[in-house]
Amino acid sequence: MAKHILKDNSKSYSKGILAEILEFVMGKGLIPADGEIWRVRRRAIVPALHLKVL
Repeated sequence: MAKHILKDNSKSYSKGILAEILEFVMGKGLIPADGEIWRVRRRAIVPALHLKVL
């Protein structure tokens, strides 16, 4: 179910009001981003979250 919601069918779900609040606090970072912008930003931070780095 999580794969369906988060990966396969993510466009059907909104981040809602929380994304709007976070955009004010965090700018247009990873959390409030959607679609291709989110994908590009996520790929940029993945190396920093690798188990060897953590």
